[in-house]
Amino acid sequence: MKRSKIGSQELESLGNIPKSYANPQRAVRFEGYVIPRKENQDPKAIFKFYDMVIRGEKTPRELVVDAKKFLENEVNKKVILPHLGMGFAILSRNTLNAALWDKSEPIVPVNYLYEFEHNNFNTATKVDINKKGAFCMWELEIVNHEKEAWKKYFYSDRKNIYKLAWTTDTIQGDL
Repeated sequence: MKRSKIGSQELESLGNIPKSYANPQRAVRFEGYVIPRKENQDPKAIFKFYDMVIRGEKTPRELVVDAKKFLENEVNKKVILPHLGMGFAILSRNTLNAALWDKSEPIVPVNYLYEFEHNNFNTATKVDINKKGAFCMWELEIVNHEKEAWKKYFYSDRKNIYKLAWTTDTIQGDL
């Protein structure tokens, strides 16, 4: 396939971000796991749980706890389907983004996006990713890490030792 050349005039109307728009860099902290299960049953899923903040800020501890409980409840209520049962979640300001590797297409992360107001998960609503977008550019750093961790597992012989290695392959620090 031959590529056509693109001239600067063709780009004139594209990518014009207002000069006033700013978005500070982020940092991520690994916050353990969310493992939804009902009494004495095997887990339905395991999420590696990340807290993403503007550098230098901290998320209130209660919000992290509430986000984890909310995620667990959404799986137990079958709002979030467990798919292959292995995934990750990103808490970021007023959003919670959960992704699980798909069962029928195990190279695709299926994600569920929620927005909430004023650090209150009682206000959480599911967001249509076709209208809002699946991930912001900062979250994509975490997604890229998780993609690489998943590839290691995917190309292994997929025994429990490799599943365990996947659970410990996390990202933390400045993005």
